[in-house]
Amino acid sequence: MVMMVGVPLAMSPCQTHALSSLPRELSTDGSTALNTMQQVLGAVCTAVATSLLTAGQASYAAAGGADAMLAFTQGSHWGFAFALALAVIGFACALRIKVKKRANVGTGEVAAADAAARAAAKASAATASTGDGTSPHDAAKSGARA
Repeated sequence: MVMMVGVPLAMSPCQTHALSSLPRELSTDGSTALNTMQQVLGAVCTAVATSLLTAGQASYAAAGGADAMLAFTQGSHWGFAFALALAVIGFACALRIKVKKRANVGTGEVAAADAAARAAAKASAATASTGDGTSPHDAAKSGARA
């Protein structure tokens, strides 16, 4: 149950982090590539886990075991050991990920757009003032008092 809950909870942040490192114009291509890789690797890992299940059952039978339930349990242990190994490898890889600031990624268009947005916000704040440092809202209040 922990694995069935943990995998979806980990996938969204991982995909978000991976896609955030791409420039905006490549985010749709990145999403497509991630979804394709997820489907292909999911199919391959399912096939490997099923093969390990079968190999574990065969190993139990070769050792002289005759109980079908115990054979399935032995095969399941092999499959879960494979899943655990993949999880440990994934966790180790996740610890090596370095976080980059979005402005440093891509062609620099993101940094230019952020700077332009900040400049536009400052300009709109400057034009909203009445010249004496008060906003039009403050000027209307003082006019209403007079």
